Amino acid sequence: MNGLGKILIVDDHAEMQAMMLRFLEPLGHAVSSALDGQQAMRLLESEDFNVVLLDLMLPDISGMDIFKYIREVRPETEVIVLTAFASIESAVEALRLGAYDYITKPCRAAAIRSVVGRAFEKQHLLARLAAIHDLSRELALSLDVAHVAETVLDLSLIHI
Repeated sequence: MNGLGKILIVDDHAEMQAMMLRFLEPLGHAVSSALDGQQAMRLLESEDFNVVLLDLMLPDISGMDIFKYIREVRPETEVIVLTAFASIESAVEALRLGAYDYITKPCRAAAIRSVVGRAFEKQHLLARLAAIHDLSRELALSLDVAHVAETVLDLSLIHI
């Protein structure tokens, strides 16, 4: 899935955004960033992101409120929580909302790349499972061998 995904970094520190961008650049995905919650919300309304790296402490809107918004409008998006102020409460809330991971700052490049890579792999596997499900439904409902063969070919070309 390299080079096909989109990542959003939401962090109010430009230095942290620049560092995350350097960390993620080798993965080959398109990366956007937002310095505050309002900017993040506008980007989330206008674009589909596979992964959001979300700081919990923002100047205008809490990271948890943005997380809740993501779950409402883009539930398939993987959210990786970043925080310099880790607490049991925020970790539990993030996990309850379905965070893919919870990372404390400062963090290492290898850790960020690994977590983001795994989040993309999860999405890729879910897409493949959905294709298999669609195919099995098509096979179960169809008696036309030519139609089934065409469907198998279509799905294999899309999800390779």
